[in-house]
Amino acid sequence: MPQLCKTTNIGVASRKKKTSNAQFTISPAYPITSCTLVNFANVDGVVSLTTGATYNLTPITTFTANVMIWGAGGSGSGSNGGGGGFATGMMTFYANVSYNVVIGASASSGGGGGSGIEYLGNSNVFIVAAGGGGGGGAIGGAGGGWIGESGVGSGGGARGTGLVAGSPGIIRRGGNGSGGTGFGAGGSTAGGAGGGGGGLYGGGSASTPAGGGGGGGFFDQNLVSSANLQTGNGFYAAGNTMSAYAATYGQGGSPSSPLGTIGSNGSIIITLIT
Repeated sequence: MPQLCKTTNIGVASRKKKTSNAQFTISPAYPITSCTLVNFANVDGVVSLTTGATYNLTPITTFTANVMIWGAGGSGSGSNGGGGGFATGMMTFYANVSYNVVIGASASSGGGGGSGIEYLGNSNVFIVAAGGGGGGGAIGGAGGGWIGESGVGSGGGARGTGLVAGSPGIIRRGGNGSGGTGFGAGGSTAGGAGGGGGGLYGGGSASTPAGGGGGGGFFDQNLVSSANLQTGNGFYAAGNTMSAYAATYGQGGSPSSPLGTIGSNGSIIITLIT
């Protein structure tokens, strides 16, 4: 039997208003409480996922929620990695339907992974925030938003968009192999050539010692309402003025940053709409 969460006051904000009894199972377990059955009423209506992993979420009851998503930052090997993109919108989670909720991760060298939500078992993608490109001989491009940034420098990686990869990136992978994991893995940085950021369509890796391109974000207008996609700015993640933002979400790594050269993981925050 799944374990029912009993812990209260979990989440990024305190909500005085009583929430409805919406519940879902989650695998692996919700990392804050180690619960496999989460009741929104017991977590102040907010579920925050920041560990780079793929979660299977299956609602027991249908509910509507606002989602806020940050892609992972690119690593800063030699130069700053690009910040992750940001995406937000409202979507309905239907009872007995399984969803993949994917949190982008950063790696020691390369582009950051994208974060996003999709149906489990088919190709319907709801919403994605892309990862930033890896910094190499120059700064990596920030992740989208709908459109990422190109990597800085001659031969910098091409940006990914919501529908087209930045060559040699491909769908769900940034150029130059395996970097940070997530919804679209980042590419690795090698020889000063920055790896591309992950996204629905990945950013391209640099062809010379330069920055990798940021990946492209996405949302499906038939599945997500009131969507807002933003591209990062340099090694800063997008959406960092949102009240739920924490300094570690999606920031690119930097040789001079106290956070270190590895970029920060992305995040997905699901807030029940009552």
